[in-house]
Amino acid sequence: FDGTNYLVAYQVYSSSASNSSAVGQFVSPSGNIIGVRLSLNPNGQNSQPYLSFDGANYLVAWADYSQQASGVPLRGVFVSPGGAIGSVITLSQSTSVADFGTIAYGGGAYLLTWDDSQTTPNSVYGAFINTTGFNESGDFLISTNGLQSESSGVSAAFDQTNFLAVWYSATGKTCIKGCLVN
Repeated sequence: FDGTNYLVAYQVYSSSASNSSAVGQFVSPSGNIIGVRLSLNPNGQNSQPYLSFDGANYLVAWADYSQQASGVPLRGVFVSPGGAIGSVITLSQSTSVADFGTIAYGGGAYLLTWDDSQTTPNSVYGAFINTTGFNESGDFLISTNGLQSESSGVSAAFDQTNFLAVWYSATGKTCIKGCLVN
């Protein structure tokens, strides 16, 4: 919510083009559709997009499977409350994203989390992205010995000091795991 409207981001599948693209739609507080559907990555083959608002713009991000042979990075676009869409940018250094987890904004940066197959078994990774789209932290390890099903349940929130990332664990006894990230 940007103070006036909501931005909803979702994935649309085109059977004729065999791809799926990230799209967005503004919705008023009363539930009315505002404007036209926004094409965020028209020829992509993406996972479900996630978004967060930084007080000025939205960052919409997704795992990009369009060139899977060369790897799967996280990509995204900034969207203004007026509907202006920036260029698609690469957000992670990784090209082994197995499943994108979540995005949360706080303290001047976005925290992105994902399941990454660069380790065996997969691990949960993260990155801090600033409001211009620059990956300030590099990609960093949040939890080892994960599974793809673990990080697909990742959620994060900001408490004015730290982010809390939580996910369910499929290894050992099923439980909820978490980590403070600053």
